[in-house]
This record gives sequence, structure tokens and C-alpha cells, in this order.
Amino acid sequence: MRPPPLLPATRGPALPHAPRPPRPRARFEEDEAPEAPVGNPFVRIKPGYRVLVLCFFFLYVLLAGTFALLSGAPRSELFIPALACLVGVRALPLIMYRPSYGWYHPLVLVAMLSMIQLVKEFPAYAFGLRYHIALPEMSPEALGGLVAWKLSLWTMGLLSYYAAFRYAPRFGVPRIQFPQPTNLRFKVPAVVLASIAIFMVYLQGKGGLQAHMLSWAMGRRTTLAGDFYWFQVATLASGACLIWLATEKRSLRSPLFWVSSLAALGLHFFTTGSRAAVIYVMVIAMMVWMLRERKFAPTRAIAVGFVGLMLLAVLGNLRHSTWQGSVDWSVITDFTVSAASSDATTEIVGRRTTGDGSLPILAHVPGRVDHLYGSTYLAVLTLPVPRSLWKGKPGLVGGRVGAAFFSTRAGIPPTALGEAYWNFSIPGILMAFGLFGFFHAWLARVFLTYHDRPLFNLIYILTLFTAMEPSSESVAATLMSLVPLMMVAYALGAVRLDPYRGGSFRRGVYGSAPGHA
Repeated sequence: MRPPPLLPATRGPALPHAPRPPRPRARFEEDEAPEAPVGNPFVRIKPGYRVLVLCFFFLYVLLAGTFALLSGAPRSELFIPALACLVGVRALPLIMYRPSYGWYHPLVLVAMLSMIQLVKEFPAYAFGLRYHIALPEMSPEALGGLVAWKLSLWTMGLLSYYAAFRYAPRFGVPRIQFPQPTNLRFKVPAVVLASIAIFMVYLQGKGGLQAHMLSWAMGRRTTLAGDFYWFQVATLASGACLIWLATEKRSLRSPLFWVSSLAALGLHFFTTGSRAAVIYVMVIAMMVWMLRERKFAPTRAIAVGFVGLMLLAVLGNLRHSTWQGSVDWSVITDFTVSAASSDATTEIVGRRTTGDGSLPILAHVPGRVDHLYGSTYLAVLTLPVPRSLWKGKPGLVGGRVGAAFFSTRAGIPPTALGEAYWNFSIPGILMAFGLFGFFHAWLARVFLTYHDRPLFNLIYILTLFTAMEPSSESVAATLMSLVPLMMVAYALGAVRLDPYRGGSFRRGVYGSAPGHA
């Protein structure tokens, strides 16, 4: 007698419990997000680096408190504990670290970028504020109490940001296609040359490059008003170079890439005289490269920071030479490293200490100056309207702070804290930072969907770096950077937009939630 067959017959119905072979499917389904990635798309932080960053935060508070005690900083018993609370809240994403975090996770990157601001503000905490440009009537004791109040408000805002990030609703993810562009070694130099040609046409109407640069001495915000659209040509050139860097790994080996990039950086400075724009492009390029390679390179970051500091000083000297009625080109080569770094450091630190734009707002609003009730945020909506067509167009918050508190036509950024307080007091701070948390939670989900698309790495970094705080000027900077970039990407064949579809995000290792502090 033969034993029964082990498998069902080839003909006839299959057994009820027999497994069916899986249906093959593409990596990206029509209405679903991708599977959870194998590695950490935010670039994993090694434990040693995390400990090192936490040591920085700890030593920062320790040194600030020690110097404040030794120097007898007025009201240090108030602002040093407030500083300790703020730094502790800043470090929460690294203290309560999760495996889904990384160097480019929004919570971690915001904490890392805050280290730059803390370094700028260190003299105010270590030695106390003895005077303030916009508050000459205040004693050092009163300024110390004001600094403690500012730090406490920052802590409240950050807690609101973390809470909103953790409990943010699941907004839909836009559907975008990122095809691989071709022939960038010809297309990108063509975009740069076209941008330079447009800028030359602009200079003809201004009387040449030297006349254009001399106009900076009368206040760039005033003399360059109405020329906003002309200056977007610089963003087009640098955006094309960044797209080339992000989408082609061999771009750094091409001499045309380096020539185009240097020309784009020079165009960035000569259009508006902004040194920060040049530094921003360099830092974004470095971060895009590290995200593309999925690694953290501290030596390259230090090198870019040093070069940026030198450029900040050299270009600043070139811009300051226009105040004498002529352009002194010799300052480009006639400088010492120590003097250049000292001048740049003094100017940067001054903006966060004796020239801090948030302190006069906290001191005089609403006593001497009324609340703005959202007008600075609404001013962002008027950006597309040329000032030549609307002479009375409301300005951004930096110019309004300079006019109201510093008696100058120059723009003084008040930080997100100062702007939110000027508009809606303490509820405005909680609301602004809460919306910022919602936005970063959504941005993290979008990144998890498109993390393997090189061009979106650029879009993600550019958005995080320009929108570092919930202020109207950050929103304006983000729009002025992203819109030209998307235009160039579309022209180069690197992006195609699909109709928007709100969809669910698949739960998984990284898809369940972007993490919380």
C-alpha cells in the first residue's frame, strides 16, 4: 500500500492552508509610503559624539556660571539658573535619545544649531550685560533681570515646540517625482552664465558695479528696495550648483562644477552685499554632501566653518570700504587671519549681546510700544508684490525693530522670541513655537518618504537650515530659497510635481512617528 501524497495534486483546488506566493510590487505603491528603511536615514549619531555634545552643553553652563561669579555679573543669580534650564531643555533630544534619531533629525539639528547661538551669547552670560545700544537708560542690574526673563521665555517656547512635535496630527505627504537629471555639466554652467548676464543688465541701469556697491553705504535695505526680483538670479545660479552636487556623486571631480560654484558665490555677494548668503550656501553644500554620503565628517565641518569666518571678515571689510566713498579691493588680500577673525567675531557677538533685538521688545512692549497683532507675519504674504508698485508695502520685522528701537534704517533681527512677543505677548510665543513643532513633524515624515531621492535631501536641508526658528524672516528666507530652487530643478529635469494626495503613512521602525523629546 502506497503512502499518501505529501503535496496536493497539481490539478484541482489547493489546500485551504497552503500559502500563496506574495504578489510582486514596486517599491513605491500608488497610495502608500515606502517600507521602513534598512539604515537610519537621519544618519546615526555614534555614542561618543552624543556624549561630546552633551559635555559641551554641561561645560557651557558651568563656565558661564563660574565666570559670572568671578566677574560679579549683575543679577547672575537670576539668569544663570534660567540659562541652565534653557540649555537642559535644548539638550533633551540628545538626553532622551531614540534609535530613530540622527544628525539630521529636526529635533537634533535644531539643538545642534543652537550651539552656534549659545557661543555668540556667551559674553552676556559670563560677564553680564553692562549696557545695551537700544536701552541706554537701563542699569546692569535691570539688564540682568531682562536677560533672565528672555531665557525663561525661550524655555517656555521650546517646551511648546517639543509638545507640538510629539502630538502633531498626521498631515498628508505631497507626491513628487525626482527623475535623475542628465547633462548637468552643460546645463548648470549655462544657468550660471545666464544669471551673470541678467545681473550685468541690472548693473547697466545702476551705473556699473562700483556705483552699485557704493550704494550699500546708504543702507542696503533702502537703496536696494524694489530690486528683489533682480536678485533672485543669484539664487538661481547657486541652486543649480547645489542640484548638481546633490544628484551627481562625481560632481566634485569636475572643474566646471568648481568654476560654476565660485561664480555663483561671487554673484551672491555682489548682488546684495550679503555675506551671510555666501556662508549659507557653503554650509548647505557641506550638509548635503554629508547627508548624501550618510556620514558625519567633523573635519570638513571645521574647515568650512573656518573658511566661512574668514570670508565673513574679508567681505565685511570690502563692504565697509564703500562707506569711504570708494571700493578698496586691496582688503581682499591685505589682511591677517587673527585680525580678520577678531573683527568678524566682534561683529557676530555684538548682534547677540549689546545689539540683541529681542531685549528692547521685552522691555518696552506693551508699555511704550503697542503690540503688532500679527502684522509682521502678514508682511510675508506681500513679498511677491514689488515695492515699486506698492510704495507703502509693510516691511519685515527686522526693519521695524531697527526703526522703532535702534533709530536706524538697518534691519535688526529680533529672533523668533522677540517677534512673537511683540505681536501677541506670551501666548504668541507658545503659538509660534507650537506651529513650528507641527511643521517639523510633518517635514520629518516627508523626509522618511523621499529620503532616498538625492534632490529631496537638498530640499530638506535647505528648509531646515533656513527655517531655524518660527519667525517671519525665516519663512521669507525659506520661500526665497525654495521657490527659485524648484524652478531650476524643474528646468533641469530633476523634479516633477504630481497632484497632491493626502494619504496615510505606513507604520514601521521609522514610519510610526518621527520621534519626540
